[in-house]
Amino acid sequence: MKKKIKALVSALTAAAILACSSVPAYADKVKTVDGLLYRYSDSGESKGVYTGWVKKGADRYYYKNGKMLKSCWLAVKGKKTYYLRKNGKMAVGTIKIGGKYYTFDEKGRLYEYGGDSGGGAVSGTSLSERSISTTGTAITAEEIREIIEREKVNIASVIRLETPGAGDINISLVGYSHLQTDDNTIALDFVTLPVFSDNKLIGDVTLFRYDGEIHCTPAAGGPGWAIKTNMFDQNPGKDIAFVYAGQYMELMIAPDDTIYKMWEGETPLDDVADRYAKYATEYNTFSFSKMIADKNYVTVPAGTSNITLR
Repeated sequence: MKKKIKALVSALTAAAILACSSVPAYADKVKTVDGLLYRYSDSGESKGVYTGWVKKGADRYYYKNGKMLKSCWLAVKGKKTYYLRKNGKMAVGTIKIGGKYYTFDEKGRLYEYGGDSGGGAVSGTSLSERSISTTGTAITAEEIREIIEREKVNIASVIRLETPGAGDINISLVGYSHLQTDDNTIALDFVTLPVFSDNKLIGDVTLFRYDGEIHCTPAAGGPGWAIKTNMFDQNPGKDIAFVYAGQYMELMIAPDDTIYKMWEGETPLDDVADRYAKYATEYNTFSFSKMIADKNYVTVPAGTSNITLR
C-alpha cells in the first residue's frame, strides 16, 4: 500500500521547488508596500508583486510573490541551486547548513558538498554531478505537528493492532523524504515519520500532500523496522540516508557507505562509489538519536486507543 501511494505521489509531483530564470538585473523599479515588494514600470504603473532576484550592494536576495525567501534552498530550472541564508542573503563560499558544509561559487551556485567537517568535497563527489532535484511543496514542521497531534490516537491504535503489548507509542515529528535513484528526485510532499516504543522502531507514518490536503497513513508489521533499529543502534548520532533504488527496493545508507536493506534482494548500488556522499541530502537523511535527544516526538501512553477488540 505504501509503495502504491509513493508511486502515485511521485507521478503527481512533477514541478521543481521553484522555477525561475538565472540571476537577472531587473529593468523595472521595485518598491516595498505594506511589507511586500512590488514591481513598477518606468511610468509608475504597478505590475504586481515581484518574484525574482534583487541586488542590494554586493549581496543578492530572492523574492517570491513579494516576500523575501530566507533559510531555504532555491532550485533554478532544476539545474542550478542556491541557498538563501536566514537574513535572506544568497550564500557564497563554504557555509554550514543543517550540520553539513556546502560550497557555493562567486555567483551563488552550489558547487559541492563538503561533508560534516567542511573542507573539500567528500571523495570528489559534487552535488552538480549528482543532479539531484526536488519536486512538490514541502510539508512544513508546523503542518507535521498539527496533523500528528490531531491524529496521534488513531495512529497509535493502528500500530498497536500489529504490535500488541507495545508500551508508550512515540511518533516522531521529524522524518525524511525518499530519494529515488531511477531519476534522482526527492518528493518533498511525501514524508516518512518513524514510530517507536522502548527505543525500537515498530512502524512509521506517511504524510503526503494530494489535491491540496495532507493525508496520513500509518503502517506496521514485518521485520523491516527491526532492521532500521539495528541500523540506528550501529550508527548512533549519525544521519542515515534513505533511498528508493527501484520500485521495491528501500535502502538506508550509513556515512561509512554501509547499505541496509528493508527487503532481501540484490542491491543496485553495489558498484556505486561514495554512496553516502552521492545520495545524502538534507531532505532524505534522519538521525534517530538526535530526534530522541531533541525530544522531537509525540507520545501516546500505553493503553490509549480508540479501537475496542471484541
